[in-house]
Amino acid sequence: MDHLSTGVLYPPGSTRDLVGAVAAVAADPHRHLLGSEARSWALRRTWADAVDELLARHLAVRAGARA
Repeated sequence: MDHLSTGVLYPPGSTRDLVGAVAAVAADPHRHLLGSEARSWALRRTWADAVDELLARHLAVRAGARA
């Protein structure tokens, strides 16, 4: 996902930032573009892509924990 292209990112655990992100999208008259791009991105992804990405992130976290 790309921030403001296919979704909106905010700091994990920050309810305030989540509320702000949702409010910003809800108030944006062009929010349909974000939704359209997100749908297009999701339709191009496969389950294999998602698993590969998740595994790569998991291995990176594990490697960092050992350092």
